[in-house]
Amino acid sequence: SMVAITDTFYITECASTPDAQAGRIDVKWMPYQDEMFATSRNTPFTLYRGETKFRGQLVLRPAGLQGGGSAVIRDAELYADVFDMKPRNMTSNVSEFKLKSELYDSVAFLATDVKSDIDFDKQIGTFMSNKGIDCIPLNIVEYLACIDKFVWDMNKKELALQNSKSNTAQGVAALPLDKRVDRIMQGGKYISTKPEQDSLAFYALQGTYKYNIGQLTAN
Repeated sequence: SMVAITDTFYITECASTPDAQAGRIDVKWMPYQDEMFATSRNTPFTLYRGETKFRGQLVLRPAGLQGGGSAVIRDAELYADVFDMKPRNMTSNVSEFKLKSELYDSVAFLATDVKSDIDFDKQIGTFMSNKGIDCIPLNIVEYLACIDKFVWDMNKKELALQNSKSNTAQGVAALPLDKRVDRIMQGGKYISTKPEQDSLAFYALQGTYKYNIGQLTAN
């Protein structure tokens, strides 16, 4: 094996890996195993044509690139022990996702234990809870969103919030109000955390959380 400290490090985007660049990092090359480990020091790696800053360790093998650590992508930060890094998308079976609102200078959304798939060409991130329905605080609008799936639109700066197992109205909208009372409501559940609203709650097939302007809408 070889152990070194590099002044310049880069991986060229190809059919199996994204591009990656860094300055001074630690490298361990194991030629007989056909593996190279690259670990960031004071500055992060830059990946995906400049769209991602990554701190942690990258592992390069003939099959492709993996990483463990934290990835900053626009307003978001993703943490995972294992990311699979394909040329134009990055996935993890177990990750943590945190969004920050520029306007409110605070954490707008935090989800743990989620499967994640970031598509850099579509500028979309898709996330599925490993825990089933999870009630996630939307602190900026003072609601809990009880959902198991959300989709992040990077350009629109919004999240589409869903209950993937209950995504059709099943005719509830056509019923008179007195007939809806005993029906199991469909969609995600949204619960107000404002003390003066006394746990006001409603269901919606899809919620849209515009985290940069502090707005929650429901359909």
